[in-house]
Amino acid sequence: MTRKERKKPFGYDLVMSVTPSFLILSLGIMGFIFYWQNKQLEELMGGEVSLSVRRVIDGDQFLANTEDGFLVKVRLRAIDAPELDQPYGRQAAAHLGELLQAPHTDVIGFFYERDHEGRYIADVFTQTSVYAEFSYIQAKMLKEGLAWHFGTFDRRVKLKELMQNASDAKLGLWQDDDPTPPWRHRKAQERDAERARHQHRSPRIRTSDKSKKKSTPPGKQRRG
Repeated sequence: MTRKERKKPFGYDLVMSVTPSFLILSLGIMGFIFYWQNKQLEELMGGEVSLSVRRVIDGDQFLANTEDGFLVKVRLRAIDAPELDQPYGRQAAAHLGELLQAPHTDVIGFFYERDHEGRYIADVFTQTSVYAEFSYIQAKMLKEGLAWHFGTFDRRVKLKELMQNASDAKLGLWQDDDPTPPWRHRKAQERDAERARHQHRSPRIRTSDKSKKKSTPPGKQRRG
């Protein structure tokens, strides 16, 4: 089959028929949609947001839809739960799921900011009925001994006390004599990954001094 007889790829004619003006219009529409979505998400900051939890990621993160249908990743403010590969990491994730996804539970978030990963830092509350009191999720996680309080960034004494009480009672992760905080665990993983990258780099080929041919200085040639 000659080049002229080859079949054109699917959609070839459609792509080739796109005019520059249509392409510019399409890019403009996409840009407007992106701008509008970001504008809507920015308006979530500092206010009360009703959330529909889609999936729990770990003990301090989950995915949820807002009332407007936007999918957001929420990071619980002021606490740090064990990573999934740490002791009690999966228990923390399971407990967070039980708190957020229990039947007839309304989830409310108060968004403060977005971090460098695009996550919404929030205080999160749940309510099981109109007449029930709101439950503060971060406090629940600390009370069960399934998270650390971020004392460096959060000065609320009540949260610090909840963590200390769980530690004194040997609840959750505090059953271990010396549990590793998740931020140290992440740092150790980063160091291990960096060390592994260095080890897998191909070493430069160097000519050893022993392999170099020694030259005999002039005037010292052997005489036959």
